[in-house]
Amino acid sequence: LVSVATWLTAWAFIPPVFVAPCLIALLFPTGRPLTPRWRYAVWFVVAGLVIAPFGSAFESGALAGYPDVENPAAFPVLEDIASTVDSVGQVTLAPAMLLLGLASIVVRFRRSRGVERVQLKWVAYAGSVMVAGFFFAFVGAGTMLSDIGFLPGVVGFVLLPVAVRVAILRYRLFDIDRVISKTLVYG
Repeated sequence: LVSVATWLTAWAFIPPVFVAPCLIALLFPTGRPLTPRWRYAVWFVVAGLVIAPFGSAFESGALAGYPDVENPAAFPVLEDIASTVDSVGQVTLAPAMLLLGLASIVVRFRRSRGVERVQLKWVAYAGSVMVAGFFFAFVGAGTMLSDIGFLPGVVGFVLLPVAVRVAILRYRLFDIDRVISKTLVYG
């Protein structure tokens, strides 16, 4: 039971930490992509939701962050595929999803007026704090810069749902039937 819990903690954080903010950036505040072409970006991020944790979940050897625990879900048959997916996901998939989310927010902000612009400012502020903090944390890995940058990254990550909530409640986006419908569709 402990090894299964450790296995879950080694990869289960990837979708909510890396994929969910990208989906928020692509779909907020209307719940729809910018244009029909942006649906491909949404599907790319949804595919990332499945692909990103795959490598960490099924790669053989010690679990990331837990060098004393062997991966209980490692399949020797999938070892090469899992390590390739993990490498590709870290090098190309994660930055591509992040760039798509940022591009969507920028384009949506430039096209917006009035209430939608104010809503996007709330989310953009929280997202920029998160991105900047984690950027400095990852760039300065193993140094004091990493420790200094990690705290604003976590604060920005916590502020993101708060900013979405403020934008929804303060600027009258709270048609609850629509929110429930969109949650079920995207869930």
